[in-house]
Amino acid sequence: MSQKTKNILLQVLPVIIVATFLAAAIIYAWTEPREDPPGGNVAAPINVSASSQYKEGALGIGGLFRGYSNAIFDGNVSIG
Repeated sequence: MSQKTKNILLQVLPVIIVATFLAAAIIYAWTEPREDPPGGNVAAPINVSASSQYKEGALGIGGLFRGYSNAIFDGNVSIG
């Protein structure tokens, strides 16, 4: 193998390796779920669990409750 061929191979080989790993990651990311919905789903981010849950950003629930502030309530809260 000539020196020129070796140089070209050393320049191209890292690109081929990176492209192969990138293609494998893309294929893995687009793999279908193992079960039909709703089986195998993760728990909902808010409303499941007895532990405290936090959400970043605004929260609206069925048009009845909207929270758009940094309010923190510990204990009793009364209005009026």
